[in-house]
Amino acid sequence: EDDALKSMLCNRVFGIGAIGICEIKATSQEKVGDPRFQMVYHLATGPRGKACGTGTRCSLAFAQDVGIVPKDEKTFSYITYEGIMNAIITGSLITQTMSNNCCLLEQYDDLNYFLDVDWWVHVRFVEDGIMSHDIVAEGLAETDTEKYQKIRSPSFILAEVVGNGVVNMRCFDRTAKDYEEMYACGTGGVSMSIAYLHKYNLYGDHKLTLIWRHGVTKVTITRDGHNSYSNITLSGHSRHVFSSVVDTQQFKSDFLFFQDHARHLHIDYTNGTKPDGLSKFEMADMACIHNQSMVES
Repeated sequence: EDDALKSMLCNRVFGIGAIGICEIKATSQEKVGDPRFQMVYHLATGPRGKACGTGTRCSLAFAQDVGIVPKDEKTFSYITYEGIMNAIITGSLITQTMSNNCCLLEQYDDLNYFLDVDWWVHVRFVEDGIMSHDIVAEGLAETDTEKYQKIRSPSFILAEVVGNGVVNMRCFDRTAKDYEEMYACGTGGVSMSIAYLHKYNLYGDHKLTLIWRHGVTKVTITRDGHNSYSNITLSGHSRHVFSSVVDTQQFKSDFLFFQDHARHLHIDYTNGTKPDGLSKFEMADMACIHNQSMVES
């Protein structure tokens, strides 16, 4: 377990760029129906996290792409932090069961809800046009308020109800090192669904359509009691966009090299001088030009 390596891989300048890593561990099936694999989620900072709905969906597609799950096997189970979950794959559409271990922590008013879905989430409903909001500024501003001293919520969701069970969604995650908006969030979608049921005082079975900046997901959920939920599923599409094989030892060496020299190289370019040397210097310089924090410093 190399937390430092995972954090390096998630770095958006010198690494692949991600808010987390999903680690797939194949399991030995002793009988038909046993879980096909174990999925372990790691935060961008390295340590193990509890849940990532979108990351899990990508992991399910990946497991089938590489043969851990046979191509003709459309229904199977897998192991997560919360235990054994189930998945159904139909083409690019993936439906996954989600943990029922979730609850509303606190409702501050009719618009603001704090939830625990194996991940702390603040959901805020808006009624003045969701795209008119600066979600990063609003999300960062919340960290200084009194209520966050009690509930430290890393994820901030904006939700705009546009129809019966249809909601426009945006997400900002404070654990992301570069403070950028996330274009989709599965766990955040489940959180909003629970907040939606409380906002409209709904019980029983419900299906919600969530419209993100990067696609559409659907959540089914049953509200059994005031703060009790079951039969939670998350559905969405997954598409293969990138593949890479990483020599981890070489990567760590290069990462530390780039990190040590990036600031110096950028200053050289600012002064109009181009350092001579290995191509690694050129690569590091090109990387830091795209790093806004370094440009500003």
